[in-house]
Amino acid sequence: MEPKVYLCKDCHACPSVEFRGEDVRIGEGENLAVLKREEWNILVEKIKAGGKSEYQGKTYYFCSLGCKKEFDRNPAKHMKAEPKH
Repeated sequence: MEPKVYLCKDCHACPSVEFRGEDVRIGEGENLAVLKREEWNILVEKIKAGGKSEYQGKTYYFCSLGCKKEFDRNPAKHMKAEPKH
């Protein structure tokens, strides 16, 4: 089983993502959604299409415009943050 990952490393609003075989489990408890890997890939492409920022020659993708706006206000702050997960 692959480890859990988080869409934005410091975002408390972002759900965890866990890969189990062909299933992708997003969130936990009552807020759990299960997608097939193909559906997950489509979701990732949609995120890439709308929620991204460039910083120091790298592209960063976000789960929501709120996360993107927070990053855009002060990208350096987010580069220094330690992962909470």
